Amino acid sequence: MVRIGLLVVASGLLSAQSQLSVFDPQFDPALVEKGLKSTVPLQVAVSAFRSERINHNERGNWLRRALAQSFELQTELEAPRAIRAIFAALIRTRTRVPLAELLPFYEKFPAEVIAITARGSDPNDGENRVPLLLKAEAERNTAHWYAAAALVRPQELVHRLLGQARFDYAISILDQDFIPVRVLDPAPRAPLASSLALAASPPPVLGVAWPPDTAYYIETSGDESRVLTCCVGARTYLKEGRAIIHGSANQQPPDLAWEDHDREIVRILLTFAHCRLCSFAGDDFPNIRGGKASIVWHSPGQAGHLLEEAVEQYVQECVRMVAALHEEMVSEREIRAKVRLWIRDSRNVRTEAIPVINGGVEVNHCAPIQHLTTNGRCVD
Repeated sequence: MVRIGLLVVASGLLSAQSQLSVFDPQFDPALVEKGLKSTVPLQVAVSAFRSERINHNERGNWLRRALAQSFELQTELEAPRAIRAIFAALIRTRTRVPLAELLPFYEKFPAEVIAITARGSDPNDGENRVPLLLKAEAERNTAHWYAAAALVRPQELVHRLLGQARFDYAISILDQDFIPVRVLDPAPRAPLASSLALAASPPPVLGVAWPPDTAYYIETSGDESRVLTCCVGARTYLKEGRAIIHGSANQQPPDLAWEDHDREIVRILLTFAHCRLCSFAGDDFPNIRGGKASIVWHSPGQAGHLLEEAVEQYVQECVRMVAALHEEMVSEREIRAKVRLWIRDSRNVRTEAIPVINGGVEVNHCAPIQHLTTNGRCVD
């Protein structure tokens, strides 16, 4: 009886060890590969975590295959955690993943998708990353948009931004002496605070604990060691934190900076245009950068002439800027259609109407209770 009891105990130990090895492959490449093919979230997560320390030529393919098959994972509440583990391994190992494989995950894991694209990108791979920029635009997240824009080839980015650009020019009609004003770009906006929360890890299963549940997020400030992208709009920084259990780690408050996105598009275009001219001591496109005009009212004829002259000068400045971007296919008529004129009637006596401008531009008149912002638009 004693021998039978010992055999039963030994059999139980072997069974437990077998189950343990299924969930934790340690650093055995064959078991890691097998674990990443599993449909059990914990097994996939632990295998992805272990893969980071395995130097194997096929490691990237194993992780990519696990990501593609992650839609088949069991236990819906645990699946996101396994997917985050796969993303963490891809980011830390700088594995290149074609964008087409990542885009289906953007809505739930935007920072991870952008980070993998940035960390594994090759400037000469010829991949079209405009779809990533479109995702960031739909999300209306400034930091994500900066990072995605930096990954698009410059000429493709310029072409895309120019199609969206609107050039705002503010003109005030006054009763007092003429005082021309030039306003530079406003001070940089402070980054939005992250809303990541900390949460305790769930209990271990079959003696194997979940690996660290790492979620990523992107901001426009941080340490030099965390720089993700640069040179378009602003530098972006990749940061990591603990995910909210059974929730999204990427939930952030509404991005108020996005309300000024069209102005930011013009600022980035100015950066490209000015860089092309930086070897010359010449035009800095000051009116596009934030110039404003003031016209002293004397008569409808005099004011109308000055309005038309101001608009024409501004349009020609826009034409020169577009030419500096080497976008020859854009006609002057198309550029005029992108100009938005904002007129603020600041006269004390308004018995005579401001003349109508017919310059092929959009004309907006501020209401009496509105004022012109430094960006050249009417606000309450």
